[in-house]
Amino acid sequence: MFEAGRFSYRWCAGFGLLIAAASPLRASEAPSFFVTEMPTVLHQEHFPTSLNDAGHVAGNVFDDGYRNVSAFYWSRESGYVPVTPGWDGDSFAAAINNRDEIVGKLETEDGLKRAFLWRDGTWSDLEDIVPPGSGWTFREARDINDLGHIVGEGSQGGFLLIPGEPYYEIVALRTLLGRSVSPRAINNRGSIVGRFVGYPDGLFLWTGDTLIALGTLGGNGGEALDVNESNQVVGYAQTERNENYGHAFLWENGVMHDLGTLGGASSYAFRINNEGLIQGGAESLLAWTGEACIWVDRRIHRLADLVPCSPDAKLSFEWAGLNDLGQIATQEYAGEFDAPWLLTPTRKAAVEADVSVFRGTTIELRVATPLPENSFVSARIDGGDCVRIPLDRRGKGRHRWLNQEGPHEVCVEQHPDLCFAVECDPRPETFVITRLPALVEGAEADAAAINDRGEIVGHSDTWYGRYESHAALWRNLQPVDLGTLGGPTSYAYDNNESGWIAGASENAAGDMRPVLWRNGEQLDLGTFGGDEGWATSVNNLGQVVGRASDDTRFAAFLWSDGIMQQIPCPDDSSNCYPEGINDGGEVVGSWYDDNNNTHGFRWSEDAGLRILEELEESVYVQDIAEDGTACGRAFDPEVRAQVPALWDRDGRLTTLPLLDGRGGRSLGIASRAVVVGFEQKDPATRHAMLWREGIAFDLNDLISSACGWDYLDAALDVNNSGQIIGAGYAGGLRLPFLLSPAYAGNVRKLSARCKGRDLVVRVKSWLPDNTSLTVVADVDREACLRTDAAGRGKALIRRAADSEAVCIRDYEDTCVAVSCR
Repeated sequence: MFEAGRFSYRWCAGFGLLIAAASPLRASEAPSFFVTEMPTVLHQEHFPTSLNDAGHVAGNVFDDGYRNVSAFYWSRESGYVPVTPGWDGDSFAAAINNRDEIVGKLETEDGLKRAFLWRDGTWSDLEDIVPPGSGWTFREARDINDLGHIVGEGSQGGFLLIPGEPYYEIVALRTLLGRSVSPRAINNRGSIVGRFVGYPDGLFLWTGDTLIALGTLGGNGGEALDVNESNQVVGYAQTERNENYGHAFLWENGVMHDLGTLGGASSYAFRINNEGLIQGGAESLLAWTGEACIWVDRRIHRLADLVPCSPDAKLSFEWAGLNDLGQIATQEYAGEFDAPWLLTPTRKAAVEADVSVFRGTTIELRVATPLPENSFVSARIDGGDCVRIPLDRRGKGRHRWLNQEGPHEVCVEQHPDLCFAVECDPRPETFVITRLPALVEGAEADAAAINDRGEIVGHSDTWYGRYESHAALWRNLQPVDLGTLGGPTSYAYDNNESGWIAGASENAAGDMRPVLWRNGEQLDLGTFGGDEGWATSVNNLGQVVGRASDDTRFAAFLWSDGIMQQIPCPDDSSNCYPEGINDGGEVVGSWYDDNNNTHGFRWSEDAGLRILEELEESVYVQDIAEDGTACGRAFDPEVRAQVPALWDRDGRLTTLPLLDGRGGRSLGIASRAVVVGFEQKDPATRHAMLWREGIAFDLNDLISSACGWDYLDAALDVNNSGQIIGAGYAGGLRLPFLLSPAYAGNVRKLSARCKGRDLVVRVKSWLPDNTSLTVVADVDREACLRTDAAGRGKALIRRAADSEAVCIRDYEDTCVAVSCR
């Protein structure tokens, strides 16, 4: 036994039992992993270095020029927190323990090094927590265990600091071990590993009463880098055949095992947890810089191969952390700025999944997990390409495969036993209706666009009874205020699949500016030198179209990667209004001639400017699909009214049919010429419309019950999953809505019980908050049911206890038997 003050390193029977309970858990196969992307500071590189059992990370962030380094702490609860003393120099975090204490070093430009301890949000120089006049200068702290014991290097060699009152006690490892050492890690039993300083280097394990020379793999040197509670040691050591390179090793019970490589010359084992999982890196024949690896039962596995949808990812192996849950903090080298990842073994995060069919040809997979926001689950359909399903703050996510026919198999990659057989059968659909809430209860709102992820953008008044609209994003059908550039108003007009939003925002000077909301930021796109403009559409490549002013007039623009260029307008007119852009860079819109007549145009950089066919000089083009089909309205001289219209890629015009022949407009288009808009029923009334394959449908006829809705006024946009947004009237107020195709897979459970002569009906579903359903007993007894945020709802059907069954009218094949006898 060795005693230093009140801390004692000893072997004891009680501790031995604890260690036995925490002995390595062997697994015959390597786990697969979920990925959580850690939110970071924009335009900077983040390198995790250590990870505790709560999933909290310590690491280092480099600025975009790699000039400065700063330590950071990250947790799901607090996000990114700088770990810095506020002095002029760099800070490096080395390790974090389960008490969220971080150790590391500081370094100035002239090479001065100082070891630090960060705890409870406070930074301390190690020289300030030891007795004054100790004669020590602490240059680098390398590890800290859960008891707060710190190891590192200082002016008198390797050191061990032991918490005490009022100061930490200093143990000089050179005095203790009889030779200068460089310690690397300490476990909760007080065992320390590292190397002796000098040539040849010697690897050691010190257990508190015994010093063990670990040897090498036949060469002259190496380093022991980590030790777990079972005193298993990992690191790298030179081999007899190749003394210039080291191999990763595992030392246990007096035997050093060569862990091998991926076919290259070297490998390194940096960390080992109490289950015996080893993290490190190895060279392959093709990757000389090394690839991130783990070892299970001393078998090597390339880490990226264990992350579904990421087989080509380049993951850091040196900048990484490992905890006892098997989680790994690492970094993916991807794009301009690399992304720190938290990998969670699948066995630690169970997944619930369900599959349903929409529109008969759209397959939707829904997943629910305990994983945090910014995580993703991976899935495949029929063994095809792997897709990532992003998760929201509740750990839920979904993905849709469009335009499918016949039988399919859908599988969750992280859980191969979660596979579902599903049959696609195209059929006419009905819709269920969901009211979109405003930013303020009782205020008005309008939707403008919906993407294939179901995210809706538009605007909402922010004060009841006062006109002050802000751009809004409905994510999971809940509104988010997108804010302004300092003025009172802003508007969102379009969004892409990455969540980028195009619109306009008023600044403090009262000027309306074209803006792009992306990655949580509101970007002023600028103008041609004038004060005002607005952005109307954004595609999945991040290209934005709109209008902006110069000193004298407005002009149409295309913005891409920070560069704004003018879109030519016929006759050099300033009255061009671009309305839509697809992923092919095709822009559609309208322009006014000198007689104030409107015409349609299509423009792309490759094909130039083309005028669209018209029936008479009154055309307005609203939207464009990925196949190049555009929609809008044209004046029909036969009916003497504006009618909904389509234009093909060659600019040829086709009018869409009307039910009553009073005129109308098409406002949004999806794939396969699915078009939405409205039809004018009389001078004061419109009805929302859907056109599919040239056939017109009044959307009011495709909802079984409006549950308080007077009528649906206009459909404004449609996505490739068949979801439609628009506006309708309820109680005399004009309100935004979402229509979702009604298929039985939306409903998880329907139940009914008797309450006197009435029936209490309950529904569990995948439907969003405030969705209206009609529950029916027999033919003439019905009630309106609205779902809550969990997809659940309850309704009371009066005088229906003698019924034999209760059904959901919106889902004809969803019924439950009832017996109140």
